[in-house]
Amino acid sequence: MNDPVWSIFIAMILLLSGTGYYIYTIMFLAYQELKEDGQVREQGQEGICEQQGAEPGQCNGKES
Repeated sequence: MNDPVWSIFIAMILLLSGTGYYIYTIMFLAYQELKEDGQVREQGQEGICEQQGAEPGQCNGKES
């Protein structure tokens, strides 16, 4: 009666592996989205500065 139930162990390993894969995928996609958002914000900030007529190297009174 001390035999392990191998189907339960196999099922748990598969389920935990699948969960880990989905967590990794979600985190990877979130990181890519944050990276793209940062690039868009930088480009947007440059566009705003150009529209305001800021001198090169300045934006909103700050030197960059």
